Amino acid sequence: MLARNCRNHALEVMTCAIPSSIPPLRKKRSRKLVRSAVDETHRTSRCAGLNLRFSSTHIPARLAPRRPAPWECMSKPCASGESAGPKGVSAWKTSPGQDGRGVFPPEDRAQALSFACELPSRYGLPISHFTLTDLLAYIHQQLDGPRMALTTLWRWLKEHALRPWQSRMWLFPRDPDFLAKATPVLDLYQGMWLGEPLGSDDFVICADEKPGIQVIERCHPPMPPRPGRCMRLEHEYIRHGTVAYLAALDV
Repeated sequence: MLARNCRNHALEVMTCAIPSSIPPLRKKRSRKLVRSAVDETHRTSRCAGLNLRFSSTHIPARLAPRRPAPWECMSKPCASGESAGPKGVSAWKTSPGQDGRGVFPPEDRAQALSFACELPSRYGLPISHFTLTDLLAYIHQQLDGPRMALTTLWRWLKEHALRPWQSRMWLFPRDPDFLAKATPVLDLYQGMWLGEPLGSDDFVICADEKPGIQVIERCHPPMPPRPGRCMRLEHEYIRHGTVAYLAALDV
């Protein structure tokens, strides 16, 4: 019993001295990472055991390594020992590789991006803007070669911050004196008037209106929400005409 207590005491001293050599900002591994590492180790040991128990003749044909196609081979020899395709055949593969060469040549990528930067009316299409599916369908009609996936086109557009399906309203100035008329208004937003800053007794008032607001009264009062049920509104209502809302705000 005495020897056991001395051993436990020595272990406690050792465990207290060990953490002092560990950097203070070392992060603990989460339980999820530890669990995944344990599962991977267990899976590897099982695979090693299966390799010892079964030979390659027991592997089904659908699980056997697939022989690479000729168009998947680059200029260097393939894994099967064959050389690349004949001269003149495109060296672009059907899947990205470690050398950075993608599925489609740069010419097809540049052409697809140029389509996204134009209005569909320029190509005689009866749509106002390109959606992702419409753009992909038009690219398939114009470009020869393998059909690209929707995610491939979306990735190209995302890299160049292109969203042809979105639009934003803007005002085209038609008044030749637009700059002279807009300058005083823009100066007021900046707190300036006639080249001088506004004082403490000066105020900038912005007025606006919202006409045509319908005044509607429900025939029955709405029912408040309940657990598992949203608020209910009666579909029948009574009209009390329209009003215009005028607002003047000190900005």
